[in-house]
Amino acid sequence: MFNSDFDLKEFYEYMKNDRVMSKLIQQLRGLDSRINPTVFESLVSSIIEQQISLRTSQSIERHMIKDYGDELHLDGEIYYAFPTPQTLSNLTKREIM
Repeated sequence: MFNSDFDLKEFYEYMKNDRVMSKLIQQLRGLDSRINPTVFESLVSSIIEQQISLRTSQSIERHMIKDYGDELHLDGEIYYAFPTPQTLSNLTKREIM
């Protein structure tokens, strides 16, 4: 789920002279970007995130995953999987709205 094997040294070196980015890098040093494990998840996330704020798009994604993704119950916790293309394609217009 994270780009933990991605080497950020080149990025840090490139951004160290940027007035704004250098301050952000100091606060977030070591934070790796999230990746989607499938092309389908990447496409859906990209479409959702196109025209709205990140906070709103992440809320929409969480609701979609919780409402339509498979559940795994483990040690008293519930974990949700991203809905499959088949699951989403079977939704009615009313369910999507």
